[in-house]
Amino acid sequence: MVKENKFKKYFSNLNSEENWEKKQRIGKLLTGFAIVLAGSLILIKQMGIHLPNWLLSWEMILIVVGFISLIKNNFKKVSGYILVLIGGTFILHDLIPEIINPRLLWPVIIIFVGFSMILKSFNNKKESLF
Repeated sequence: MVKENKFKKYFSNLNSEENWEKKQRIGKLLTGFAIVLAGSLILIKQMGIHLPNWLLSWEMILIVVGFISLIKNNFKKVSGYILVLIGGTFILHDLIPEIINPRLLWPVIIIFVGFSMILKSFNNKKESLF
């Protein structure tokens, strides 16, 4: 319980300007772990051990970069969600092609970005639209 509170407290304070350096360290730490993990997986594959194809794909890179962005920005940046959505959709299409149609992905993402921009403009209390 004490560790959970420290974790929550550590990540909840990351949006203030004072903690910019902490955010940068977390980003570097997570990126380093992702690179070590990717290198380890490539090494395992080179040793002849079978790994699923989706594990070392460009789609997985999008998902990892999206999660790093989300964690670094306290899950408040839309771009991280979009990267995870794109990568996840293409991986699902590879695994279950009859369910996911990637041709529909781009219009849905464009609509999602537009709605998020609209909602963000209404949430900005510093300026009034009218």
